[in-house]
Amino acid sequence: ALALWCGVPFAGLDSSSILARRMQLTELHETARELELEIKWLRAETRATRSTVIAELKGLVVQQPLRERGYELLIRALVAEDRMPEAGAVFQSAVRIFDEQAGSKPSARLAVALESSDAGSVPSG
Repeated sequence: ALALWCGVPFAGLDSSSILARRMQLTELHETARELELEIKWLRAETRATRSTVIAELKGLVVQQPLRERGYELLIRALVAEDRMPEAGAVFQSAVRIFDEQAGSKPSARLAVALESSDAGSVPSG
């Protein structure tokens, strides 16, 4: 289904009901992308595959810098690969971006992801 996504839904139409539906569809698309990457991570059996998923997660957080779930998945993946300094840098970057762009802080989930003792898994939620 993600492969069928073709840009902005209802592009060029600007009624309030169309804008609301566009936002809903975009949110569903982003959630599906996050779930897809979570599943790819859980199924990754080789270091090369895990590195590819980490690269995709990095792209996800660049494209959607205010979506916390992408950071959480990326941090958990980096921790699982024993890349703690990089995971810490991603956490600090998320804190900075949330502050600069939204005037807020990410939830405690990111800190928990960084400190997770069960680093091999990427729990959903």
